[in-house]
Amino acid sequence: MRVPGHIQSIERAVAVLRVLGSAPYDLSLQEVADSLGLAKPTAHGILGTLRHVGMVDQDRRTGHYRVTRTQDWLPQGGMDPHLLRSHAMNWTDSLAATTGEAVLVGVPGEQDVEVVHHVFCPDGSPQRLMFGERHPPHATALGKVLLAFTRWWQLRVLQGGRGTLAAYTSRTVVDPAGLRAEVDVVRRRGYAVEVGEHRPHRAGVAAPVRAFGGLGVGAIALVGPAERLLVDEAAVTPVVRPVLLSALQACAAAVSAQLELPR
Repeated sequence: MRVPGHIQSIERAVAVLRVLGSAPYDLSLQEVADSLGLAKPTAHGILGTLRHVGMVDQDRRTGHYRVTRTQDWLPQGGMDPHLLRSHAMNWTDSLAATTGEAVLVGVPGEQDVEVVHHVFCPDGSPQRLMFGERHPPHATALGKVLLAFTRWWQLRVLQGGRGTLAAYTSRTVVDPAGLRAEVDVVRRRGYAVEVGEHRPHRAGVAAPVRAFGGLGVGAIALVGPAERLLVDEAAVTPVVRPVLLSALQACAAAVSAQLELPR
């Protein structure tokens, strides 16, 4: 007997539920469709069916969707930061020891990046704990990765009335169109780089953490002096030292693989 393959419609329905369950607020039809790369009619049909069977609620005033609150088998309010941190701790400790740089783990907040884990640079230098801090999405590598791989959050941050993007240094990207173009590049190449955009002479490189179905739920970054992270900090197009980038991507992939395991 031939074993049947995967059923695409079911996979898409589950992906829609996971997108809705991972967002800390109701999502519009457009946000759901964009998050999964679906045509609006396809997303609308799936949402309508899920609503019909009682797994999705629709706000009568806004038309936005949410997972029915009686469903306790899906995450509410985004990826549990404690869960992500527990999966990431051993891998990020190893990443800091291997690279000699500090490591941050971040998740989408309301409008900023929430740092949920921080491993100090192992060189013994004086350092400030950044756990619990909020970092700007447009000026940090963590934020740019989350904008690229958490599509519903990108729509909220860049199209949700955020207004003028704050300039932290002379290198901060404050033009929304320019930021969108950079985010598109980040999504294509799979990682983000910041050079002196949040703090002068500091750099960061970040890679996405993705759960089942490729849903972006967090990001891991190496942060430190620009001269240590980059081949040439003065270059127009910054190039991350290959050994650091390889180690970071391996760490993010390992954490992502743990989140994809059946629970």
